[in-house]
This record gives sequence, structure tokens and C-alpha cells, in this order.
Amino acid sequence: PDTRTTPEQQYQRQMLDLAQRLGMEIKGRELPAIEGALQRHLEGVGTYLWLVDDLPGGAGAETFRQWLAPSGNGRTLITSRSGGWDGNGLGIPLEQLDDDAAFELLTKRRPPRDAAENDAAVAILRLLGNHALAVDVTAAAVPETGFAAMLALLQRPDADALALAAKMSGELPNGHEREVSATLLHSIQRLPVGALVLLQIASLLAEEPIPREYITKVLSRALLSRRFIGRVLVWLGKTKQPDPLAIPSAIKSALEAGFLKMVGDGYLAAHVLVTRIVRLYQPVSKHLGHMAVEVMSDEALDVKKYPSLLPHIMVLVSQKQDLPTSNLMRLVAAVASERRDYMIASILHVRDYFTMSKINGQESKKAKESLRKLEENLMDLANSPRRNETLVEVLPVIQHAISHLQWIGSEKDALTIQRAAYDKFLSQFGPDHPSTQEIANMLQQMRDAGPS
Repeated sequence: PDTRTTPEQQYQRQMLDLAQRLGMEIKGRELPAIEGALQRHLEGVGTYLWLVDDLPGGAGAETFRQWLAPSGNGRTLITSRSGGWDGNGLGIPLEQLDDDAAFELLTKRRPPRDAAENDAAVAILRLLGNHALAVDVTAAAVPETGFAAMLALLQRPDADALALAAKMSGELPNGHEREVSATLLHSIQRLPVGALVLLQIASLLAEEPIPREYITKVLSRALLSRRFIGRVLVWLGKTKQPDPLAIPSAIKSALEAGFLKMVGDGYLAAHVLVTRIVRLYQPVSKHLGHMAVEVMSDEALDVKKYPSLLPHIMVLVSQKQDLPTSNLMRLVAAVASERRDYMIASILHVRDYFTMSKINGQESKKAKESLRKLEENLMDLANSPRRNETLVEVLPVIQHAISHLQWIGSEKDALTIQRAAYDKFLSQFGPDHPSTQEIANMLQQMRDAGPS
């Protein structure tokens, strides 16, 4: 599911897209009729796997049932980062190791020296629930902390660990939240300043592998900023300035602590739990966010780097509403349009409009320019080789833009975008397509509400 739209919109688009891919006629048909046709079709194909990727927690029982396989011969596989779906089927915790593998991982760097330490290691694993990340991070701390001291830390989590466990409820293994929070927080607090800043940068970005070249450039700029580092040192209660040239050492520390992994050639990956905890432990300063945006504006100009940077760009621009972020959005939107990636370009134009409206007002020159770019993007869609697929993808973005324009009182601009969207859907799909009808209904409601 796509978190940019409601579960109902996601489900409808997926069903329409699947029906189209299977060659079914959807013009003039309501969603229940299309669902029935899909069910009948799938009943005749034998056993099949129905995969639902990254179902968000807290979506509700009705949403859960809606995403199940449409027919009885389908086998549903759901992936989710939330523990909130436990009890709705056979759960397989992918990050839980078996006893032997967990013991080997915990003791690989520092084997137990006697029976007491061996017992302590077993007790540690029991408290951590064999959670792979927690065991790996604990293993990195054991050579310095020792098995007995680590066990004591997990048995008596401090107030910070308990508060973190409460905030991370649903994201940590059930029954082991306090202990997993305690070991992760303990290891984060042991990191040198440069490694902690590195994780803070990662927490600003997507969950995809991060180009090492990009993240090291941001880290270099951050370590050279006395203003930024001064604030970090005060918050941590430290006085020693980190060496701005010791970037390899910072990366090595984060890798050795188990918080970062090398992925492929020239990429680093941070576990989602790590970046989430870092954000809760020490909120990222605006100054670091500005540096991440500035470096990204330079890097995104390189066409070869664009694909690997795009997921991180989209996360970065969703967090800030300022002029540097607006400049980044405009730059990337232009690159996306050149690459005929109209979905990305449309999202960026809409977000840029919101940003410019907040900074300068919706009647400002830059805000109006963003709307004009969105209209041009819709026109380009009409000539896109993927126009059928892309238009349907862009519909939620258009709806979001129209709703926001109406909310801030810019009815005229909302109507302009709506008319342009309707013309494109009408010419491409005809009047009976569900997306065309949806835009038409919105247009009629707007006309009924007042003069155009």
C-alpha cells in the first residue's frame, strides 16, 4: 500500500490496475462488479500467492480483511513492520533468530570465559527474544561491557529506556520491548560524536541503501560546522571536539556497533529501528537538515546518481517547508520531467506549491509558477508512452492538490487544476472510466458549491 493516499484509494487503484492488466473490461463498471469479476477469474487459475507488502499498523480490521486474497484458492502473504497484526494469521518474525544462531552471534566477538558468563549470555538472549538487531548490537558492546554487566543493564532498564520502549510500542518484539530498547539506547550512547551524527543523517533519509558518497559529504559539512557540533556536544554533555577529518573512523564505529551495514558497492544501510530510535533519542537539528538538503541539491544534478538518490530526496522534501527545500524540489521536478517520471514531478510541484504558499502566500509568483508547472505536467502526460498507467497513479496527487487549494480558499486555482485533469482523463480513458468519473464528480461538486 501507498502511504500517500487513504487505504480505500489504494485498494481501488490496485484492483483497477490488476483488472486492466488481466485484460478485463472496466468501463462503466462499479468497483464491486470489478471485484466479482476478479474473484471469478482467480478462482480458475489454481493456487496462487497474493502478496501485500508493508501493511501499516493500526489500519483497522476492515482494511486488513479488504487486502486478503479475493478468492479461496489464494494464499495471502502480508509483510508489515508493525506487531499490531499478531493473531490475524500465522506470524513469522523475520528478525528472530533460533537459539543456536543467536548464541553464536552474541558470543562471536567475545566468547564466554566460564560457566557463569555462558549462563549470562543465555539469559541475555532470553531477555532480547533472539531479536537479530538487538543481539548484534549487544554483541558489539559485550567486549567492553561484559556479559554480567550487560545482563544487569537489561534486567533493570533505566528511565530513558522505559520511555523509549513506550514510544516504540508495536515496533519492537512483544514482551521484549524494554530490554531491546535498553541495549539499543546503551549502544547509541556509547558512540563517538561523528558516528552519532552519521546516524542522525541517516534518520533524515529513506529506508533504502544510502550512497556512501552523499552521506559522507553531509557528515563532512556537519563536522566542520562549529555551531552545529557545539550544540551536539552540549546536548550530549561532552566537551571533546570530533576530528572533522575522521569520517572513515565515524563510519567504522557505526558499522562495528551494528547500526550500519555495507550494501553492495558504495552504499550504507541503517536499520529502520535504529533511525527511529535516533530520532526519538536526539531530535535532528534544523541546521543538519539544511546541510542535507544543500548537499542533495548538488548531488541530484548528476543524472547517474539520480535513481539511487530519489527515495531519499522524496523523504527529505516531505520534512521541511523552506526556500532551500523548494529549490531542491524544483530542481528534481525538472530532472524527473526530462526522464518522463511524471508521477514524481507532479508530487514535487504540489509540495512546492504548498511550501511557497506557506512562505509567500498562494498568490505569490513562485506559488503560481508551481501550479503552472503542474498543469504542464498533466499536458505532458497525454503524450507519455506510459500514460494509461501514469495518469491513474497521478490521480491521488491531483486530488490532494485540489483539496488543499480548496482548504486555503483558492477555489479558482483548484478549479483550473481540476479542469485540466478532467480533460486529460477524458481524452485518454473516455467518460466511463472510474478515474474520469471521479474527477467529473469532484468538478461538478465544485461548480455546485459556487461560481467558477
